[in-house]
Amino acid sequence: MPRIQSAFPNHVVHSFNSSLSHAPRPTLSHAAIIHHLQQQYRHCQHQQLIPFMSVTSMPSQQMQHPLTKSGMESEAGISQDVACNAESRAQAPSRRERTIYTPEQLEAMEEVFGVNRYPDVSMREELASRLGINESKIQVWFKNRRAKLRNLERSRRRE
Repeated sequence: MPRIQSAFPNHVVHSFNSSLSHAPRPTLSHAAIIHHLQQQYRHCQHQQLIPFMSVTSMPSQQMQHPLTKSGMESEAGISQDVACNAESRAQAPSRRERTIYTPEQLEAMEEVFGVNRYPDVSMREELASRLGINESKIQVWFKNRRAKLRNLERSRRRE
C-alpha cells in the first residue's frame, strides 16, 4: 500500500483503497500522541502536572492505544477527563460556607413551620428582619425543612 507524507515524521498514513468500505486507521507515533495529548491538556492549564515520558523512551509500536470512552489515555494511565476535572475542581472558587443557625433562630423558624409550611414573601421578610437572616436563607430553610418532613413521612410508612 503506498504511503502518504504526513506533517508528523513518524505518522504513517495509507492511501485509501477503493476496494475497502472504509479508510484504514492511521498509526500514530509516540511523538504524535504526545503532541495530541499536550494540545488537549493545554486548555486545562495543567500541562506541567501530566507525567509525559520522553519521546525516545518508548517504541512507537507500544503507543497504539485504543481510545476509551473518556478519550485518549496518557502513559501514566490517567484519562484526560479525570485529570482535567481534578484540576478544574482545584482551581474552582471555593464553595460558600454552610449557614449555621442559632438555637433561637431555629426555634422561631420551627414555630412558623408548625403553623405554615409555605410562608409567603411578606412573612419570610418579617421573619428575616426579626432574626437577622437574609430572606433567601429563610426560603431555603423552609424548602429543606419540607423535604425533611417528606422523608420522615416516607420512612414512617415503610416501617
